[in-house]
Amino acid sequence: MTVLDRLEQQLVASVEAGATQPVAPQARRGWWRRGGGRTPLLVAVGALLVAGGGAVAATGGLPIGKEDLSQVETRPPNPDAGAGAVRGPRDVLSPRVADPAGGPPWALRVFATSRGTSCVQVGQVYRGVFGAVSADATGAVAFRPVRARPGDGSLCVSSISHGFPVMHGQSRTVQVGGSGDARRCGATRGPCPISDVRVIRYGLLGQAARGARLIAPDGRARASMALSPGAGGAYLFVTPVSAAPFQRNEDREALTGRVATRTLRREQAAGVPFPTAARRANAAVTRAMRSAPRGVPYPELPGMTDAVVATFVGGVRQRVSGPHHSRAPLPGVGRARPSSPATRAPLDVRVAGRDARRRFDVSFRAPVAVTKAVHGYRLTVSGTGGAGCRAALGGHDATTRNIAAGAVVRFAVRPAGGGSSSWCPGPHLLRVGFHRPGDPAGGRLVGAYAFHVR
Repeated sequence: MTVLDRLEQQLVASVEAGATQPVAPQARRGWWRRGGGRTPLLVAVGALLVAGGGAVAATGGLPIGKEDLSQVETRPPNPDAGAGAVRGPRDVLSPRVADPAGGPPWALRVFATSRGTSCVQVGQVYRGVFGAVSADATGAVAFRPVRARPGDGSLCVSSISHGFPVMHGQSRTVQVGGSGDARRCGATRGPCPISDVRVIRYGLLGQAARGARLIAPDGRARASMALSPGAGGAYLFVTPVSAAPFQRNEDREALTGRVATRTLRREQAAGVPFPTAARRANAAVTRAMRSAPRGVPYPELPGMTDAVVATFVGGVRQRVSGPHHSRAPLPGVGRARPSSPATRAPLDVRVAGRDARRRFDVSFRAPVAVTKAVHGYRLTVSGTGGAGCRAALGGHDATTRNIAAGAVVRFAVRPAGGGSSSWCPGPHLLRVGFHRPGDPAGGRLVGAYAFHVR
């Protein structure tokens, strides 16, 4: 499991808990191929997909295994918190794209949630099952079902047109081997080398989309496909790319981890205080990186510089993915104008502690009900913090659950400044806003509370 996989589990767990937490403001700053290595932090969050391959799939000999739950949040989704729970059908859209290695074809699945979002998953279809090819702890490869569930390898949005989610510019890097597919060689052998990499570009462009082309950096068309209103204008391109740059980045990351861990252990064993040990470990990593093979920045990796150009009704063209893609609205997709409800409400602020060590419990009665995942109340803290108290604070806390109009909403605010338990001197402002897509950047003001630290 990569750091990003663990991060997703933590985020999903915190979202599904549906409760606000104390604010700690921060200062702004070919299938069967095997082998060993570590993955760069490039694999999409929640990626459960591993490219499949030809010989087994072609003969129908690929077994269908049980669902792989090792990287999945096991608690049932809360229909009133986070992204919500699945509501309605789980539709696998009609476009199918052949796997470059001859494995099961790739497809998109869409489903709605109880909190007003629509989600998209990328996967493969084999014997009528939507899933992914992966290895178990012994290294045995099988096709495994992937559940339709927010947060488990799915991307959810609030923009919906004619029952389909609307999104574009999405990409996912899928690889065989490496720590993103660490069980390919079995639990005891460690990660295999990265042997295959796919770059998947996908999106849904609405009812007016009629075609899409995948364009190489030199302007040549790599592939093209017709788009159908019956599939929400979905496009999907799967491109094989060289694994060597990905392996190089993964080797650099593994070297970083080894040097940092070894230096920290040695310094702490010698009784060196942790801050000093951490600085020395950082210096050791810097020296090691100078002599290591150079990595490849993520935007420059193979496949990352490709683009998708879509054609819409009337011959309108728009670059919807890749470098310098258009940020203009998609043709034929209207933007809903949010209403302007009254959001002001008195804040009840209770203070504990004195001056730089003050703690605040902020509560108010919700002036507007929250029933969607993209709506909520947010408390932000402005002022100064960080080392030397010269950086702007940017910490915030937000609600992640349904809230009835008039229900009490609470936030707990704890000190954050030059130290972990005290505020920096100067003026500070606690601001509560109501946030929805299309609202001003700071949200619509509910209330604010100012205080000054000597």
